[in-house]
Amino acid sequence: MTAAIVCTTGHKNRCLAHNQNRFGTMGHSVLVIAAWFGPLPSYFKLWLLGIRNNPSIQFILICDTLPGPVPANLDVLCMNQAQFARYVQDKCKMTLRDNFAPYKACDLKPLFGKLFEERVYNYEFWAWSDIDVIYNNNLQDIIDRYGNYDVIGTGCCDRCSGPLCLLRASQSLVHAYQMIDQEMFASPKHMAIDEGHFTTVIKSMRIKSHLENKEADPPLLYRTGVLHTIDGVPLRNCALFHFGGGGGHGRDRLRKDNLVPSLNLIDETQPFVIDNLLNLRNHYGS
Repeated sequence: MTAAIVCTTGHKNRCLAHNQNRFGTMGHSVLVIAAWFGPLPSYFKLWLLGIRNNPSIQFILICDTLPGPVPANLDVLCMNQAQFARYVQDKCKMTLRDNFAPYKACDLKPLFGKLFEERVYNYEFWAWSDIDVIYNNNLQDIIDRYGNYDVIGTGCCDRCSGPLCLLRASQSLVHAYQMIDQEMFASPKHMAIDEGHFTTVIKSMRIKSHLENKEADPPLLYRTGVLHTIDGVPLRNCALFHFGGGGGHGRDRLRKDNLVPSLNLIDETQPFVIDNLLNLRNHYGS
């Protein structure tokens, strides 16, 4: 099975033929959706690595830049911002500026379930995600462990986490964005809707939520798809490492200054260490 690329940006000669129904279950219980507008960052390959190591999870990426080869469990919907704005308008019946700032896409995460509503209901859960993360290879285990909850956060602060948040594929959660003032989605300003206002909505609903932290902290060892402590202990309770934001650690700056340059110096198919300053180096020890 190969991944599918659906292209609407004029590069159809470079896209794979695709049936829209391809976004079905394919034996997966979760559909994870991410969006990125602009050139794909160098750390995109670490996101792909985490996807490849979670073959039981299905992913969709909305973007305006065609990636190279991608894992079989990732489908790419290629459209520019204006096309995406029209897609949101058609699906969600709201107005979105054609030239919204790329970071504004974070505010739109609560809409993702509605944007893929016909496909979402084929899964037990749908989720939004950032691409500045590397997933542990135990996402299915995390879902199995907390599957009796309707919302599963993975970050800190008792909120729906931006880097990865899983929601039950129910009509109430697919349409929960409607409880937020639509002017906030339309505003050109970043409003932190995903982690802030949507969390307020979730807490107002009569559903079970597990919003405790499931992110790993550096220093870390990534080996055979598994996040470990630097001493080699598997972090089975962690779903991912987020190398952006940083909760006061200044990881956005460290990502630019250290992680991006060191990506060129490692073989990501081999075990590697992520230190406290987000420098990467291969680890060939036992």
